[in-house]
Amino acid sequence: MTTSFWGNIMRTLYIDASMGAAGDMITAALLELVPNEKSTLNRLNRIGVPNVEYRAGKVNKAGIMGTHVDVVINGVTENSETPGNHEAQGPTHHTLEDINKIIDTLNLPKKAKEDTKAIYGLIADAESKVHGMPVAEVHFHEVGEYDAIADIAAVCFLVNELKVKNIITSAVNVGGGTVRSAHGVMAVPAPATVELLSGVPIYSDGIDGELCTPTGAAILKYYANAYGNMPPMDVAKVGYGTGKKDLQRANVIRIALGETIDISGLTDSDLDDIHKENIIADSRDVLGTILNKKKKLLNTKIHDIVKESEDSFFENGITDRVIELRCNIDDQSPEQISYASELLLVNGALDVYSTPVVMKKGCLGTLFTVVCKEENREKIVKLIFKHTTTIGIRETLCHRYILDRKEDIISTDNGNVRVKTSFGYGTVRHKYEYNDLKFIAKKTGLSIQELVEKLDS
Repeated sequence: MTTSFWGNIMRTLYIDASMGAAGDMITAALLELVPNEKSTLNRLNRIGVPNVEYRAGKVNKAGIMGTHVDVVINGVTENSETPGNHEAQGPTHHTLEDINKIIDTLNLPKKAKEDTKAIYGLIADAESKVHGMPVAEVHFHEVGEYDAIADIAAVCFLVNELKVKNIITSAVNVGGGTVRSAHGVMAVPAPATVELLSGVPIYSDGIDGELCTPTGAAILKYYANAYGNMPPMDVAKVGYGTGKKDLQRANVIRIALGETIDISGLTDSDLDDIHKENIIADSRDVLGTILNKKKKLLNTKIHDIVKESEDSFFENGITDRVIELRCNIDDQSPEQISYASELLLVNGALDVYSTPVVMKKGCLGTLFTVVCKEENREKIVKLIFKHTTTIGIRETLCHRYILDRKEDIISTDNGNVRVKTSFGYGTVRHKYEYNDLKFIAKKTGLSIQELVEKLDS
C-alpha cells in the first residue's frame, strides 16, 4: 500500500453485479485479471477438488467478449450454478462438516482455504434460518455439490492471487420469475439468496430468470467491504465473466481491478485543507467524492448548491489540451465497434463516439472518434488498431474549455440523491444521478420527472 496526498492507495476490485452474480461467472472474470490466465488455470486444476477439472474459453455475449469457465466432473459439465437451474445433480448432499473436510484436503493457500470455509459458513447460516434447523443438521443440495465447491474455492484462490485489500460491489440485480430447486419451484430470488443478501442493496429490473445464485450471493456478502456506485478509481484491468444463458442483455459480470484512495485516516481538517487548495482539475472529482463521504449533506436544497457555485465559481473555468484521434471504418460490425468503445473508455479515453458517414463509392461507414490526454496517446492508438479494422488514424491537437464540476448529496426520506453541478464561463447547471432517481422511483412509485420536480422545488 502506497500513500498519496489524499490518503492510502489501496488495490481494489469493483464488481459490477448489474447482471447478478454466480460462482462460475465471478471465477471467469477474476481469471481475466491475473497476469497469466493459462498458467493460473493450470494451477486451479491442481487444487484437488475431487474429480473436478476447470475449463475456460472465450465467449461473446451480446457483443461483449468474456471468459466462460466450466466445471467438469468425471468428464461431464455441471451446471448447478447456471442462473435458473437449482436441480440436484447427484444423490450425495453434504453437511457443513463434510464440506469442511473436503476443503481441508484442497491444495489452497491458508488464507484462501479459510475464506472458502467462511463462505460456506455464511451459506450454512442462511440455510439454517430458512429451514429452521441447526447448522449442523443442514444438508446442502446445489451448493453442496462438487461444482459449487470448485467455484467457491476457485474464487478464493484468485482473490488471494490478486492480493486485493478492498472489494466493492454494486447493487445486485437478482432477476425475477421462478426457479426449480431440490425443494421444488420457488420465487426468485431463492430464500437462501435473500437471506445471504440481507444488508446488501438488491433490485430487479424485470429480467425473467435467476441472476444471482446462492453461491454468488455468499461470495459477494463475504468479500464486499462496501456497496454502491464505482468510486474514483485508477483502473488497471477489467475482467468479464460470462454466464451460460442468453438473456435480454449481455449475461456477464464485470470486475475492474485498480487503485482507490483510503481516507479513513484523514481528519475533517485535513479534508478541508485539501478542498481549499486549488489542486489540478483531474483531482476534483476524487476530492468531491472524498468530502461527500466524510460530510453527508443533510436536507440540502438544490438552490443552495447552485447558489454556492454561483458565488464561488461563476467566473472560473478550466482549459486543457487533448488529442482527438479519428479513423474511418467500413468493414466492422456495430457490436465490435461498441466493444472497442467500451474497452477504450476503461483504458483512459476521455470520450469515444461513432458517426455514420458515406465513404467513397457510396459505401456506408463509421467515423470513429476517440478523445484522450496527450500522455495516453500511444496506448490509445495501439488499442484502436488492435480492436478496429482501420488501417490509418488521424490526429488533431485540441484546446478544451471545460466547466468545473463538483458533486453534492441531497438527503430525502427515501434515500440520497447525488447532484452534479457544472459551473464556469458564466454558466451554472445541475444534473441528478439517474441511478439514484431510478432507485427512489421504484421504491415510491413516482415517475422520474415527478422526482426531479420535487427536488427542484
